[in-house]
Amino acid sequence: MGQEEHFRDSRSRLNGYEVMDRLQIAYHEQAKAIVETLRKQGYCYVDDFHGEDTARKILGEVKELHHRQRFTDGQLVSSNGNGSMLNKKIRDDKIAWIDGKEENCATISFHMARVNALVRECNGLIEEYDIEHRTKVRVSKIEADNRYFFV
Repeated sequence: MGQEEHFRDSRSRLNGYEVMDRLQIAYHEQAKAIVETLRKQGYCYVDDFHGEDTARKILGEVKELHHRQRFTDGQLVSSNGNGSMLNKKIRDDKIAWIDGKEENCATISFHMARVNALVRECNGLIEEYDIEHRTKVRVSKIEADNRYFFV
């Protein structure tokens, strides 16, 4: 038996489906619900996307990025009419753009991979649009009432 055949035979099975099949089915069902909501409302949010444990790990990684001073001042970018862009400092938040490859950001990377898989699944259900990619993730630190919020 070759290595590939051994791997195929040794994968876990659950109720007759391979675990990856179950994950794909779950993404497809979630994507169908998202697309339906987008069509009805024009927006959609997914509550409890990862669960509390993963959410806390993401928060810890975001706080670590802040501790390592990876955040910069949020700015408003607008055109001045002649094609050049002006940066205006009118926001009080701090932001960081994350691509998932940063040091000590494994959970953020996991989050981005899961979002990508869901976007690909949604893309297959929306005929009128073709979602080619998403941007980096923006994380923000906002101060309000002498408290800080990471979003």
